[in-house]
Formats: sequence, structure tokens, C-alpha cells
Amino acid sequence: MEHPQMSSKIMDLYEAPREAPPPYVSGRHRLIVGIDYGTTYSGISYVTSDKKHIDDIHVVRSWPGKDGEWKTPTRIAYASENQKIALEENQWGYRAEAPMVMCSWTKLLLDASARPAQSDDHRLQSDIESGKLRLPAHRNAQGVTADYLHELYKHLKQKLTRELGASIVASTPMDVWLTVPAVWSDQAQSATREAALEAGFGKGNGDTISIIPEPEAAAVAVLKTISRPEALNKPAPGETIMIVDCGGGTVDITTYAVEKVEPAPVFEEVCAKCGSTSIDRAFHELMSERFGSAWGQIEERRKGPGSKFMDQWERVKRSFGDTGDERNSELQLIIRDAPESQYYDEEEGMVKLTKADVRQVFEPAVAEVIALVVQQNETIKTAGKKLDRLVLVGGFGESAYLYSRLKKWCQTRGIQAYCPEYPQAAIVRGAALRGLIGIAPRTKRCRRHYGCAIAFPFREGVDPPSDAIKLPLSTIKHCKNRMLWMIKKGDVISEDTTGSHKITYTQEVKATDKTWTMRLYTIDQVGTVTVDMGAIKTSTYKEKRGGMFSRDKFQKIPMEIEVNFGAKSGVLGVRALCDGQVAGAAELTFD
Repeated sequence: MEHPQMSSKIMDLYEAPREAPPPYVSGRHRLIVGIDYGTTYSGISYVTSDKKHIDDIHVVRSWPGKDGEWKTPTRIAYASENQKIALEENQWGYRAEAPMVMCSWTKLLLDASARPAQSDDHRLQSDIESGKLRLPAHRNAQGVTADYLHELYKHLKQKLTRELGASIVASTPMDVWLTVPAVWSDQAQSATREAALEAGFGKGNGDTISIIPEPEAAAVAVLKTISRPEALNKPAPGETIMIVDCGGGTVDITTYAVEKVEPAPVFEEVCAKCGSTSIDRAFHELMSERFGSAWGQIEERRKGPGSKFMDQWERVKRSFGDTGDERNSELQLIIRDAPESQYYDEEEGMVKLTKADVRQVFEPAVAEVIALVVQQNETIKTAGKKLDRLVLVGGFGESAYLYSRLKKWCQTRGIQAYCPEYPQAAIVRGAALRGLIGIAPRTKRCRRHYGCAIAFPFREGVDPPSDAIKLPLSTIKHCKNRMLWMIKKGDVISEDTTGSHKITYTQEVKATDKTWTMRLYTIDQVGTVTVDMGAIKTSTYKEKRGGMFSRDKFQKIPMEIEVNFGAKSGVLGVRALCDGQVAGAAELTFD
């Protein structure tokens, strides 16, 4: 490819706030579904497109093995791995329990190749590298995710069929809004979307799958709730609100500036900060410190996710921080070779935990969340704004101890702290609400740099000789793999923000392969844009020989590669243009 007239431009066509039209304007009813695929727990919400309010959204609370919970555990046990206990079919959620061999925390493996951030939990990276987050021999992380989402898909279909009838469910298109951590790479987002497709979502006639960041989904739900006419403390235009989404494996902190409240909230993203943490990993680390090799000898089915031991720990976690509750806790677990001590009752087989022990487990994670909040607050000040409210959501957001610590931090700075009634349901409700009425940030911040590798004229003494190439129909030497950045991290983007790059593609006339590729780079990943040139009418372009003694003929075709960085679907969109017209199919795949 030769680039005699290379140009790069960022086009921000989004001039004024606008809401996406409700999906029912076409005259055909649709089902809007929110999927919160979490590290430790997952949830589903749904609503029909003839509804208009957040209260119309149903959150599934009836699960195989247990009723009344907002979410079900994100774990799956394969029958093929549990032949010793004669498991006839795969079990998932609450029905995947000890002594079954299970896959848990698989979500963290979907983005395991991403560069660790300074705020990431070192235990998480250690668990990934050591293989503690297990996978079966026959499936990778994306495959396990697909299998688990398939169970969610079947459960949702059964519930909808009971409520609406089989014929209505079969004939009604489904818009799925799938939540992902804001910190995730495009590769991980794509893997999650592909897993959802494999699971059955998005395959029906007219079905769609869109990606929405978890803190954005939470912001949609929270802002809609506190902006109701009857709300006692509605936000005012100009307020800055920080959404702190603390899940089982990641912490996403995103700040939004409210532009107007009525008739529907309009807001824009100001900045974002992400990290990862887990109380459960810290708890296991404490047990390892106290019991040493005796702890290491315990089978994973007796101490890992889904075990009775961890179910007991879950109850301790949820109650920790409740005012006036100073009781110590005992968790039943037989630990061979563990002597009687202040930590273990050998006769009863009980692990003993004091409130100070639990606080020791909680404190590093809580301190990290507060550190991220402090960093975010400094960024807000740098942007010339003041933080007015902090909203805590997510599974870990239910922790009374975490909320009390954040509230104390807020009170000393004149900031309101708020936790919705059901913090772990905020994300899944917001996902469905996004699809129902189209509330979304007017503008966002680009999460990373994006650019492409191209060939520039060679610079003697600057470019490495090993990168020098000779292009057909060119009389000068070029340097391959030079970077041209399309957009920078932190740039303001909207739904219509695109970056484009003009090139001149040199194609051999007799070539049978009518595709060409271009590499798309970020800081920590590489993708490939593949363009099918078969639809281009090449007869309009002159043919020239590749050289004085060459018999091969080539054509120079002017092309433009356009990348949509703020697509409504939540994933990068690409297309190829030739003379201003869409040229064939363009597809972006990640390595």
C-alpha cells in the first residue's frame, strides 16, 4: 500500500444531545433483555417495548436451586468432569455445588491477557498465572462463558414462555444489552459478545446484541430513579455524580456531569478509573497464612467457590459492618493436621474468626476502593469540577462496611453518599432501561489510543533499514509499520465519533484474492481489519506495469478506512469507503 496523500481526521458529528428512538416506534413489539454476567454472580432483567418506566423492568429472582435472590452464582459444573458422582447433565448457578468439579471466576480469564494496571489486585494476577481459575480440557474461557450464558438463555426463555406464551416469545425480536467492565479491552468485549451469540442470544430474526459498560448501566438506572418527579433529592443541572461499581472481581469508577434532568436525564462522562479486587481471594490468603500446608492439602471442592465453607463465609461477608453486631464467627471445615489453636477448634472442626479478622480481610480491598475514589476526585478537580454525589452499586456495594467507610470519606468533604435499595440489581436494571428508552451519556471519554500501521516514505538515518520496502508503482523507498494514531485516550467521543485514514491501495490485476488487511493497534492489543474488495468496480482504474521489465499489472485504488469509536452497539465498528461509497464488507477481528 502506498500513501502519497495520507491524512487522518477525527470527525465529531454529535452536536446536540439526542435520545435513541424507543425500539417500539417501528410498530413491532420487542423484548429488551439486560444480562449482567458477573465474576461471582450474574443476573437477568427484561421488559417489553410497550412499557416506559424503570418500574416496568422485571429482574429475575427465581433460579434453579433457589428463589428470591437478585442473581445466581456464576459457576458451571460439566457432567463430563463429574462422572464419579454420576452427574447426568451440566449443573449451573446454585445447583453447581460441592463436591462437584466446577468452573468459577471464568469472567476474569476473558481479559487475562490485558496489561495489569497499578490498581489491580496482585492476588488476581497470581491466580491467573498459577492456573487456579481452572478451565476444562475441552473448553477455553470464551467457551465456558458461552456454556454458562446458554444456561441463562434457556432459563430466560422458559420464564418468558410461561408468562407470555411460546408463540409470542418465538415471534418477538429480542434486544440484548450485555454489561461488561469499563476497564475491559475491545478483545474481551468481543469475546463476551461472541460467547453470547454462541449461547443463543442474538440469533433470532431481528435480534440484536449490544455492549454497555457496567458503570454506565448503573448510572442510567440511578439517574432515572433519583430524577423522578416525586424524588426528594433530585440532582440539579451541573451536578457531578461518581458511580462506584464494586463487583466480585473488578472496580469501575466513572464520573458523570448532569446537563439536564427533565424530561429525561442528559449527562456526559467526565472521567473513569478502574481496578480489581476480591474479598474471597484475601480470605483464602489469610487461611493459607494461618494453616499453611494443611490448608493447601484441602481439596478445592471443599474450600473453593460453591463449597459449604465458602457459603458460610458469604453470610459472614454480608453481615459484616452491621451496626451493633460484634459477634465472632465460626465456619465448619475439617482441616487435617491443623492443631487446636485460637484460630481452629479441632474437636468441632470449626475455623474461628473474630471481627478483627474479618476487618483484616476487608481492609485492603476497601482501602484500594477509597484510593481509586481519591484519584478520581483529583481528576474531577483537574477538569474544573466539584464532586457532588457518590453512588455505590454492585455486589460488593452491598457491604455495610464499605458503604460506611465511603460515607465517612464523603462527609468530611461535603459530598453526598448514596446506595440504592438493591445495589447489585442496579446494573442489570440499567442495561434493560438503556434499551427501553435510550438514555445514555451524551459524550464519553475514549478508553485507549487507537491507530493503524502503515507505510510512510523512508527517512534515511531515522527509520530502521530492516523496515525498508519497495512498493509496486512507487519510485521511492517506504518504511513499513509506521504508526498513525486515529484517536487518543481521553478524547471526547459520542455515538457518531469516527476516525478515518485515507490510503492508496495497490492491487495486482490478476490477483485472485480480493481481500486486504490493515492492522489496528491499541496500547495492549492488536486487531486486524479485513476488507473484501470484490464489490469494487476496478475497471474504472488504470492498469500499470509494476516496473520496466515486469509483466505484472497493478491498479491504484483510493480507499478510506473508517472506525466508529462510539457505536451504539458498544463495540468498534469499521467500514471501508472507495470514492466516498461503502466498498464491500469490512470486519475487525482481534488476535
